Amino acid sequence: MYSEFSAWLLLVAVGFAVLVAWNIIDVYVKKKKDINLHEGEEDWPLPDLGRTLIVYYSLGGKTRRLAQEIASITGGKLYEILPEREIKKAPFVYFSSRKYLNGGGYPLIVADLPDPNYYDTIFVGSPIWWGKAAWPLAAYLEKTDFQGKKVIPFCTVRSDYGSFFDDFEKKAKNAKMLEGEYFYNHSRKYDYVVRNKIRLWLNILEE
Repeated sequence: MYSEFSAWLLLVAVGFAVLVAWNIIDVYVKKKKDINLHEGEEDWPLPDLGRTLIVYYSLGGKTRRLAQEIASITGGKLYEILPEREIKKAPFVYFSSRKYLNGGGYPLIVADLPDPNYYDTIFVGSPIWWGKAAWPLAAYLEKTDFQGKKVIPFCTVRSDYGSFFDDFEKKAKNAKMLEGEYFYNHSRKYDYVVRNKIRLWLNILEE
């Protein structure tokens, strides 16, 4: 009996190790492909976005750096979504926040939100938790009427963006949606790749 149980535990451990190894390889391959696609810089012209706002939520700082890069390229103004109560960082946040990710009953965010009416184009970004936007961004969408403004979603991902873009379009009230984009959590030495990808993305935006 004991040997059968030990064998079962060993089988589970091996299966888990294979799953983790496959995930690591999958993420590496995706990131490498992304780097190869956006390594070469070109002088892409940027569209006239008018008065631009970049709204974002960031926990570990990667989405903040991305939002800052978008602001640097577009000349837009930054607004960071802040929960009223501080969220503790990974890995515990992913488990404690999962109950909010299917919608509704979000904890409070700081209520001093920017007025969309002042802007022509609004970027809105978030990290991906469990295949969805982090709940502070979902709470922001719940409180915001975009009043017919151009809205462009973006997200930072480790592996996959899940249902982020579909969910966003459903929740963004009165938004004129433009094509969103996702960005891998590359290390800082690949900041130039992220910058190139942003410029290419903006260059092909269609109204």
